[in-house]
Amino acid sequence: MASSLATAEGGGEGEQQQQYGGRTTRAQILLSFKPPMPPPLIPHIEAYVNSESSAAEQAAGCRAIIDQLLLGRITINEVVTGLEMYLTTTDNVIRARGIQLLAEILVGLSVMPLEDTVVHSLTIFFGARLADWHSLRAALLGSLTLLRRAPHVGAVVGEDAREVARLALENLHVQALAQHDRMLCLEFFQCLLSRHGAAIAPLGGDLVFGVCAAIEEEKDPRCLLLVFRIVESLTLVFPDSDGPVADCAEDLFDIVSRYFPISFNPVSSFNNLYWDVQRVFACTPLFAQYCIPLLLEKLSSSLQGAKVDSLNYLGYCAPHYGARVLVEHAGAVWAALKAELLPLSVPASAAAATSGEPKDAEILEQATLCLTSWVETFQEEKDFFSHDASSTTTTEVRRRSTTTESGIFLQLILKDESVEDLIASLEDDDITTHRWRTDEISAAAAGPGPGSSSSSTISNNRAKLRVQATARVLAAAACASPYSCYAICSQVLTRIMGIIRGMHSESPDTGLEAQSSSLLGTEQQQNVISKDGMSSCGSSNSHFLSLQQNTVCFRASKSSSSRNRDYWVAIGLEVLASFPASLSPISRDQLQEVLSFLREVLLSGDNDPLQTEVLNALVSISDSEDRFRGVESSSVSTGILTEVIPYLLQAVAEEGTETVQLVEKQLIALQMIGGSRPIARKMVIEGLLTTVSQDLTQQYTNDGNGEWICGKVASVLHCLSNDILPRCDSSSDTDQASAAKVALEIWTFLHSSQPWVRANEQVKLLWSMEAMRVAVQKCNIITQKKILQKGSEILFSCRSEDTRCTTDSSVQEGMEKVVETAKSQATCVDERGWVVGHLAAVVVSLIPSTDICNERVLLEEFVGVAIHGQSPLLTEVAAHAVASMLNKWEALHLHLEDMIHLALDKGWFAELPQKKKQSTNEGSVANDTKDVSGDHVQRRVRAICAIAWAGKGLAMRGHSRVADVASLLITLLLSGTPLADPLAFCVGSVLQDREEDGSVRMAAAQGFSIIVEDSPVCLNKAHHAVIRPLFKQRFFHSMITPLMEAMQKASAADVELSRLWLYRGLAHLVSGIPHSVVLTDGEKAFPLLLGGISTLCTTDPSDSESLLALLLAVSGFLVDDCTGRPIAAEHVSSLVKRLLVLVQYEHSPVVRKTALQCLGAVVGLPYAGVFPLRREVLKALLSALDDRKRVVRKEAVRCRQAW
Repeated sequence: MASSLATAEGGGEGEQQQQYGGRTTRAQILLSFKPPMPPPLIPHIEAYVNSESSAAEQAAGCRAIIDQLLLGRITINEVVTGLEMYLTTTDNVIRARGIQLLAEILVGLSVMPLEDTVVHSLTIFFGARLADWHSLRAALLGSLTLLRRAPHVGAVVGEDAREVARLALENLHVQALAQHDRMLCLEFFQCLLSRHGAAIAPLGGDLVFGVCAAIEEEKDPRCLLLVFRIVESLTLVFPDSDGPVADCAEDLFDIVSRYFPISFNPVSSFNNLYWDVQRVFACTPLFAQYCIPLLLEKLSSSLQGAKVDSLNYLGYCAPHYGARVLVEHAGAVWAALKAELLPLSVPASAAAATSGEPKDAEILEQATLCLTSWVETFQEEKDFFSHDASSTTTTEVRRRSTTTESGIFLQLILKDESVEDLIASLEDDDITTHRWRTDEISAAAAGPGPGSSSSSTISNNRAKLRVQATARVLAAAACASPYSCYAICSQVLTRIMGIIRGMHSESPDTGLEAQSSSLLGTEQQQNVISKDGMSSCGSSNSHFLSLQQNTVCFRASKSSSSRNRDYWVAIGLEVLASFPASLSPISRDQLQEVLSFLREVLLSGDNDPLQTEVLNALVSISDSEDRFRGVESSSVSTGILTEVIPYLLQAVAEEGTETVQLVEKQLIALQMIGGSRPIARKMVIEGLLTTVSQDLTQQYTNDGNGEWICGKVASVLHCLSNDILPRCDSSSDTDQASAAKVALEIWTFLHSSQPWVRANEQVKLLWSMEAMRVAVQKCNIITQKKILQKGSEILFSCRSEDTRCTTDSSVQEGMEKVVETAKSQATCVDERGWVVGHLAAVVVSLIPSTDICNERVLLEEFVGVAIHGQSPLLTEVAAHAVASMLNKWEALHLHLEDMIHLALDKGWFAELPQKKKQSTNEGSVANDTKDVSGDHVQRRVRAICAIAWAGKGLAMRGHSRVADVASLLITLLLSGTPLADPLAFCVGSVLQDREEDGSVRMAAAQGFSIIVEDSPVCLNKAHHAVIRPLFKQRFFHSMITPLMEAMQKASAADVELSRLWLYRGLAHLVSGIPHSVVLTDGEKAFPLLLGGISTLCTTDPSDSESLLALLLAVSGFLVDDCTGRPIAAEHVSSLVKRLLVLVQYEHSPVVRKTALQCLGAVVGLPYAGVFPLRREVLKALLSALDDRKRVVRKEAVRCRQAW
């Protein structure tokens, strides 16, 4: 192969021209080639090299050769030998095609190992072909492919890479090429610099000059992306200040700076060029002397975009350049930032001075971020937290922050005349500095007249803006580092706090009081952001306001009508209490007084806005304690856990009657302050459980306050179940212990507290079961088994002797005893009912691997309570428990089939009356003889709902018995009573009780939504349910055919009513099914949807939700280009007619709006089917344009425009 490639490199065009006799056609050349190659390669090579072949034929030929190489049938040497004549021909097109084929083959072999000699020969060959401009693209592709090869498959060695780079610098004239070729050249240079930088570094200045020539004057955005990366890589290869890049730094920066600022209008995919330009500006400190003046020049532009970009680049480049390089530019940058951040402190026109208009928000934000970046860059490069905080003295911090050479930029800010003038004016409001007074006189001279009210207003506005702007600068500087925070606090904050103290002691209404409070609040508010370490510098208490001064300010603001001041002072106290204990600027006693004062305000209940600010401050302090728990020592005991939460718990426990709202506020405060920390959650949970125990005891001894105590206990349980327990982490031992304590304590209350089970306390029952459900959900298997065992013991202690013997008798006898016991106790929710409800809540949340003892007894109990329960809450949770047992457990002591038989066949199915067909000789139908009273109807409805929940559990695990549940629901929709043959009906069979018929059928229709819709309280991932993928799709697919058959075989005497209920069931079914699932059976489902719309739109208003569900399913067809629209196009006429009826549906504006949206989407269907309906649609839309609802009218306008 080496000899073949050598021939290709050295073969002269003159010799080859003589060989082929001068003017020879390309076809003759191809025919004259008889290379010594394997026969299978000949057709493939000729198919690719022949320019008359199609692109598909050429690609197929190349792919065939690559496949044979990968399979090992031929070698790369044989391919090169076979291509020898094509690589050396004088025909430029054929030679280019031959080299291109070799390059494409190498692309396909990028992961195939090659010998080093092969890689060397190919590299030298492609490098030499860079001088042949006819085959330049192929040579670039081949060289680039070889340079990108990984070492483990055979990579280009350093000497070969350097030789290829040298040949490229000699022969490539990049900017004279087409766009695609330029991209290949730039990718070639980028690969050389990033992968072989050390190998080509000896080329030195030649490489740098060659790259500059290659990238200069580039304009294509796709190529510019590579240009910026090439420059960045070039600076990494030559980083030295005396290297080749340093000699050409001005030229390189001149090339890239032409694209600043860069933007695209409209926004395009090339917007990442903005970040590439930013990175290349900051890629080396060698660009600093050219970059900073350019950015400052652009900053003076009148264009907002240029200002924002300049500030952004200044802030980004500062940490990359470093303080040593930026020292000479610090003064100029501060002057430029000062002009943006402190506009009233620099010379300006009279109009600008008197306007008082603030700067653009985006410019201010970028200028603030830039200031913070520069202050941080000029700080000492040491991490404060890398040292022992206790060993860092105040003297050491002061030395670091004031004597280091790197603090130049911060000193420029602190020593600026505007900051000094501001502090002086705040210290003595009667003696104002000469410069500010001159500005105010000039501003007044520009107004209506001397001494006018407008000039006074302008002066006050200017003073306020001056304070706010200075506060913004100081806050941004304080956020930069611990040392800048200390410097600003020690030099500025002490003086400002003294001013505030004087204002409150002498004249509370001083003109600059609110402005100085704003300055304090703004600075500290920004410091809150940096509490993770930026503002954690140590300092002595002498540099901060004492606690007494803080409380004076706070009490004054508390009596003030200014909510803004409340906010700032609350923030101030928050910051003082948020430092780590070992680095706090206040003592432990002062911290205790701060927290006590905030707690008193929170519990006072006389100022809601102020309490909100204080609550937010306490939440932030609690979060800070949690973040710094690793820094604090074990001896630290003062904080939220000791000064706030115990008192809030005490307040909840001691609240008397008629203060339920105050209790709820305190519970909200507890869950906000303590809900985010495991230790605090544990404390809150234990305290609230103690409160519940005390209240139950009080309710038992003092029956007069029973109703109020019941409401209070319900509020506490609601807080536990909804706000605190959901935050517990199941992987945390602390949270697991807290959740287990809640569950076990509830069992203790149920077993020992008679007031817990009073009949009129349904709300308490609800939240008690919710707390049990969520608590068990957070526990591990061992704890769950313990909780379940304790609940089972309590249940067995409540059962009568005959019920206990259920396990020794037959299943049917046991079920009858359970049912009779439930019926006899149906007058109230007694202790046994409460225990069953809570035990069901436990079962709902169990992990599938948790072992259940006495599962037959529990299952029988839940099945009976689900029908004959004393409360809707109990019946529902019992059904959830049975569904969870059928879903999660494969085989306990009972097999799954036995459990299903016990729950469905012997339990809930038996509750539904059977209506059997009689012989034709009798000529009548034997009706069920059971009682059809209202209570019996309710039991049937409960049974249907329970069956639906069981079907949901079976469907989620993919069990076949869900088909029986679905068949029963369809049968109930048809007749209201299950039959031996679900689709066989007797002519003239009419139900005697229409009320029972409607209730039963409605429950059956809702059963479909129970099966397919997600439930937040059971059978989901959070409750450890077994969920088989795509169970909704399988269930829907299995239901379409039975629904269609039921429609066709409905009884002739009651066909309209039966179809009406079937369509209602269909609406409940599609309401919980994703649109993509409906589309999979679109051919069958779409006609059913149209039939449902035409049937339900003429019935009572209660079908509005069902109509909306059907419309949303139809809309899924109209927006799906692949499957939905072709199906909808087949029924476009029927669809439009039904939508025009719904446009005037008077019972629901949402239905009308959705129908108009669907009607507008119909326009996207094929023109031939839509256009004939245009006149009819436009006429019908006239009434919608005058609809009484504005949203409907707007949608009608859009629809009319579409048509």
